[in-house]
Amino acid sequence: MEILHKKLIAYVIVFIIIGLILSRKTDNRILSFIFLFWILASPILYMPVFQIKILPFALHPHRLLLILLCLYLFLSKPVKQANYHLNKIEGSPGFEKWLYIYFVMVVISLVLNYPKIQIKQQLVTVPLEILLFIITYHIAKTRVSSSVFDSIITALMIVAVTTSIIAILQILIDPYFLRGRYGGGALRTAFISFKRSSGIFYAEYELGCLVNLSIILLLVKYRSRQIFYICLPLLLTALVTTFHRLSWVVFAVCFISFLFINRRNILLFIMSILLFLMAADAFSSFLTESKVFQVFKEERLLEDTLSGRFEQYELAVDLISDNFFGLGGYDTDIYYDKMTELNPIEDNRYLRNKGRPTVIHNGYLSIGVQYGLLSMFAYIVMILMMLLYFARRIKISDKMTIVPFYAVFIWLMYNMSNDFSTFRLYFVILVALISGSFVSFYNNSGISEVSGGKTKCLIYQ
Repeated sequence: MEILHKKLIAYVIVFIIIGLILSRKTDNRILSFIFLFWILASPILYMPVFQIKILPFALHPHRLLLILLCLYLFLSKPVKQANYHLNKIEGSPGFEKWLYIYFVMVVISLVLNYPKIQIKQQLVTVPLEILLFIITYHIAKTRVSSSVFDSIITALMIVAVTTSIIAILQILIDPYFLRGRYGGGALRTAFISFKRSSGIFYAEYELGCLVNLSIILLLVKYRSRQIFYICLPLLLTALVTTFHRLSWVVFAVCFISFLFINRRNILLFIMSILLFLMAADAFSSFLTESKVFQVFKEERLLEDTLSGRFEQYELAVDLISDNFFGLGGYDTDIYYDKMTELNPIEDNRYLRNKGRPTVIHNGYLSIGVQYGLLSMFAYIVMILMMLLYFARRIKISDKMTIVPFYAVFIWLMYNMSNDFSTFRLYFVILVALISGSFVSFYNNSGISEVSGGKTKCLIYQ
C-alpha cells in the first residue's frame, strides 16, 4: 500500500475516534456521530483510494450521508412536539417554500431536457443532491439539540485547524501532501512554482469557504485566549496560502461587517481600520522592493481573469434566453459547442469525455444555464430570504446569532465568482445544517444553551 494511502486511512481512523468521543457527550449519539463523521472525514473520503466499486454507483460521502440520514429518519422514534416543534406564532421560515420550488423546477428541467443530456444518471443524482440539502435542513430543524450542535461546531473547528496546518505544509514542504498526484485535489499554480493550497479539500475555494466561516466561529464562540491566539494565525495563514482572491475579499467584507455589527464598540472598529491602513502603508514599501512580490502581483494579484469570465457570462445570458427551462446540465452538445466557440484553444471535447466540462464561474448563471430561468429565480430568492431571515434575528447581546447569517452570506458571495450551486458541496451541506439548527433554536429559545448565555466575543473582553 502506498504511503499516501496509509496516511489517508490513518487520518480517517483518527477522526472516527474523535467523532465517537464527541458524540458520547451529546443527548443523541447516533445522529451526532452521523454528522460528526461526515464533517470530519468526508473531504478525505472523496479521494480515489476510498472509492471501492461494490455498488453500481460510486458511494461518495454525500450519498453515504443521504443513506444514513434516511435510515435514521426511518428507524428513529418520532420527534417530541414539546421539545422540537416550531411555535405557532412564527411558523416556518419563508425561504423554505422557495427551496421546494427550486427542487421542483430543477426536476422539471431535467425531465424536459432528458433526451439532450449526455449523462442520463443526472435525472436521479441531481435531485438527490438537493434532497440531501432538504433532509439535512429538516433533521437539523427538528432533531438537533444544543448539545449535538455544540459537538458539530467543535468538529468543524477541528477540521478547520487541521486542514489549515495541512495547507501550510502544502505551501512550505510538499504541494501534494494529503491530496496525491492523481485525483486527490486540483493542483493549480498561483505564481512562479508556488501552488495553491487546498488542505484536505479538492480546491482552494472550498478551503477558503470553511476558513472564513471558522474565523467567525472563533470570534464568537471561544473565550479562551490560548485557543484564539493559536487558531487565528493558523486560519489566516491558510487563507493566504489559497491564493484565492475572492476568499481574501470575503474575509475582508466579513471582518469589517462583523466589527460594524458590533458597533457598540465603534472605537475598536475605527482603530482596527486605522491600524490596517497604517500596516498596509508600512508593509507596501517593503513589498515594492521584493522581486518575488512583483512576480506575485503580476501573475496572481493583478491577473486578469475578469475578461474571460465576462465572456462566459455573456454566453450564459444567451443560453438562458434561448432555453427557458435550461439545458438540463452542462453535458449537452449545445453547451459544449458554445464553449468550444468561446475557447477554441481549450479542448472542451476532452473535458466532456472526462465528465468535467468547463463550468460557468457564477453559481446563479450556472443554474440558469443548466435548469432554466425559473430555477435561477427561485434559487436567488431562496438565498436572499435566508439572508434576510437570519439578519433580522441577529442580537448584539448574543454573538452566536450572527453565525447562520455569515454562513449564508459566504455562500452568496462565493456564488458570484465560483459555482457553489451544487448542493453536494461540503460547505453547502454545512449551510443546511447550520440554518436548520438555528431555525429550531430561534423558535424554541434554545440559542442561549448553544452560546452559553450572553456570549461575549473574545476581542471585546
